[in-house]
Amino acid sequence: MPRLNRYEVFKPENDFLAFPDHYVNLVGFIAYDDLAGLAQADASGKQVIKRGTVVKMDADGKVTKASGDGNGIIFDSIEIAKFDDADVQVNATVLVHGFVRKDRLTFAEDLKANDLIHVVNQ
Repeated sequence: MPRLNRYEVFKPENDFLAFPDHYVNLVGFIAYDDLAGLAQADASGKQVIKRGTVVKMDADGKVTKASGDGNGIIFDSIEIAKFDDADVQVNATVLVHGFVRKDRLTFAEDLKANDLIHVVNQ
């Protein structure tokens, strides 16, 4: 009897970029202990840090939850289950410059107005 492969098909994530050809990303690091504070359940029930989550990134690249002082946006979703407490920190791609749609951001109210991330709609 042949072996059947099972594939999960998901709806594509909303793109929060207003202009997908003009942006700058940097590599940031999220401490394992900070993952849960940024995570939310996705459509399949998995805990993820969703693409478009507003975060704060300091000069050393440390990424934490923003509280009114967000200066970056998670560029690619991060699945929490892929990491355990042996992982001291998790790499994250963080958008630090570009044009974004505020209506598609998670924790959008925490995005601080700055000259690098331009909000196209309010």
